[in-house]
Amino acid sequence: MINPARHEEYPSSNGEAPFVLNIDIERTPNKVSTEQNWHDELEIELCTEGEGEVLLDGKSYPFCKGDVIIVNSGVLHHTGSSARIVYTCLIPRLDLCRTVGLDPTRLCFEPLVRDVELAELIVALARAETDSSTLLFRCELLLRILLLVESRYTLPDAE
Repeated sequence: MINPARHEEYPSSNGEAPFVLNIDIERTPNKVSTEQNWHDELEIELCTEGEGEVLLDGKSYPFCKGDVIIVNSGVLHHTGSSARIVYTCLIPRLDLCRTVGLDPTRLCFEPLVRDVELAELIVALARAETDSSTLLFRCELLLRILLLVESRYTLPDAE
């Protein structure tokens, strides 16, 4: 059962990486978050194993290996599975997005996409994170991800 929502806050980077990256989040019926959450930041999830669903403002989207979910700013969301799902979750910090001209609070993106290039960039960022690659290289990958999302998946009525 999904419980009431919680608001998550991601402060500006202040010398840290300008993104939050959670790799290999696993959800099963026995290992699941029971809360929906929302935040001002964009969230990009890549399913790497299994299948499940993502709720976005109450609408259910199937989520399986290779799918990318783009959670828009302020959208109440929850990822889960009746079996098993593993995914990577990328949350670029709001200050970086605004600095490069991509304000997720003013734009809206397609919620579910299947894009091999985008998936490969997210995997590369996860690999760079675990390999302790330089922050500069990780930021380059992040910017490539943001550019791709903005150029391919911005909905026309945004802004």
